[in-house]
Amino acid sequence: MKHFAGVCVFVVWLLGGCGVLPAPSTLTGFGDDDATGDDDDDTTGDDDDTTGDDDDTTGDDDDTTGDDDDTTGDDDDTTGDDDDATGEFLCADATPIDCAVEFALEGQTLPDPSEPSLVDDWSVGCGGPSAGNSWPGPEAVFVFEAVDNGDVTFHLTGLTADLDIYVKDAAPGGDCDLTSTCVGTSENAADNDESVTFTAVAGTTYYAFVDGANSATSSFDLLLDCSVDVDGDGDGVDAGQDSDDNDQFVCSDVDGDSCDDCVGGSYDPSADGPDADGDGQCDASDPLVVCTGDFAVDATDTTADLTALAGCQEVTGDLDVTGTTLTDLAGLSSIITVGGRLFIWNNAALTQVDGLADLTSVVGNLILDNNDALTQIDGLADLTSVGGGLTIWGHENLTQIDGLVALTSVGADMVIGNNDVLAQIGGLSALTSVGGAVTITGNPVLCQAANAPPVSLWTVGAGTTVNNNDANCP
Repeated sequence: MKHFAGVCVFVVWLLGGCGVLPAPSTLTGFGDDDATGDDDDDTTGDDDDTTGDDDDTTGDDDDTTGDDDDTTGDDDDTTGDDDDATGEFLCADATPIDCAVEFALEGQTLPDPSEPSLVDDWSVGCGGPSAGNSWPGPEAVFVFEAVDNGDVTFHLTGLTADLDIYVKDAAPGGDCDLTSTCVGTSENAADNDESVTFTAVAGTTYYAFVDGANSATSSFDLLLDCSVDVDGDGDGVDAGQDSDDNDQFVCSDVDGDSCDDCVGGSYDPSADGPDADGDGQCDASDPLVVCTGDFAVDATDTTADLTALAGCQEVTGDLDVTGTTLTDLAGLSSIITVGGRLFIWNNAALTQVDGLADLTSVVGNLILDNNDALTQIDGLADLTSVGGGLTIWGHENLTQIDGLVALTSVGADMVIGNNDVLAQIGGLSALTSVGGAVTITGNPVLCQAANAPPVSLWTVGAGTTVNNNDANCP
């Protein structure tokens, strides 16, 4: 009995008493815990880890933190959190979105909110989240690599619920996670459109995360606008919208008033030219003030003559300014076109014609004759065409005619003669067409030194006569 008593004591220690033992056939194996066939903590070579926790039915090995692996066989990380059923998210799974100029992904839809969220809050590092919001639901992730330096914009539209967008650059190693640098975010309320603009760096990878606020789901359109514009001339208008990106004074005419919006050197449609009537449109777009008939300004009543022409932009007939004591033609400053001839003759005190600065065309003849005090005609710098003939004759002090620099065509004969000190006529360099003959005569200092006329003048007309000038003239 001593032997059996010892057995009873052993059984009591294991089973808590000395009773009837189960039949041997009901035990799956002496020393074995369960029916799965795993190995107990004994001396026979178990494969449990050093923490003493028990492996599950999949046979995968738990890590040293003691957390339990799921049924898919993936390994939990060292933080003790449980991976979802799809496996840990990789940036390689993001949807590529390319940018040539504009590239759109339309009709994208976030998954059902019952699907697991890869990351609860992509707003980390972006200054968020907004008060009262969280992002426990699924997200849609997009990736692109910038091909140029410059601003790019994500537009999130077509929403039926509150979706937000966050953009981050790639984390060290090229991956995307919460350590990535936030480059832009948009968290507008409800189903309002979202837009994120930031300056991309060529060669850098960026990730865009579209996530539903408070588990919201919605279809959406995602547009990536990667158009890179450079303002080449510094007028404030990007090259893609600038009609001439090499000229800061030329860019556009958004208000359609025929005056360039960059006339002042920078974009400003409200200051694109004189606006005498204050109608918000530059004067060039306003209907011309037409004065019908022939007009003369002479010594009889010069003031009354100029009053009759005040504000006239178009004179339909002839305009003669003869025998006056005027020193300038300021009273004619509104005139843009003359439908007949323009005859400026025998005005002894006239030193300049700056009052004609807006004149662009003369349909008939243009004659400047015997204005002895006249030294230059720079006031004609906007004149582009003379429909009749051009005559510059008999001036004692006229030294140059650079004011004709914009003149491209003369419809009949052109005569330049008897101008005592006229030294050069390079101002005619733009002239390409003369409908009649060219005569250059009696200008005694013309062609001295390097003041020869443009070579083109000798062939531009129907025939050229050059005589009685300095001996250096061809």
